[in-house]
Amino acid sequence: MITHKLIEGETKYPIGNHIVYNLPVINSMANGILGIKNIYFADKDGLILICRGSSGSIIAGIVANKLFFEIDNITIIHIKKEDEVAHNDGDLHYGIIKNQLIVVIDDFISTGNTIWKIIEKTNIFILPNKYDILCVSGNGATSSLEDYFEHQIISK
Repeated sequence: MITHKLIEGETKYPIGNHIVYNLPVINSMANGILGIKNIYFADKDGLILICRGSSGSIIAGIVANKLFFEIDNITIIHIKKEDEVAHNDGDLHYGIIKNQLIVVIDDFISTGNTIWKIIEKTNIFILPNKYDILCVSGNGATSSLEDYFEHQIISK
């Protein structure tokens, strides 16, 4: 896995309560995703941001808003936590994802549990079970996650 370090600073939690503080870090994440896409994945047709929970969905929404002039086709897949209530049945209804940049995005990694939950819920759609980018604040992927991602973007 190739690691790309961004600006100094980590996101503050909860994301929404510290949104002004977090915006430079989140904008830097968006710029990092675009830079990696242009260098390593120029042939990919779109962007899929996979997130979990409230903080992840806030970050994904801001990143999508920042990149929509640069990338035509952006989708956010929100993996709900067990206790989250939704208007749909909570099942993912996506076909096999082909030729799109796949980014798992979250506020930070401590144990890796959130990322493992995302992988557990989405790996049947991702072939060959390899995600393009992991984008987080903090120390980045634990060694057990490294086989699932080609690149990681971290801010610290």
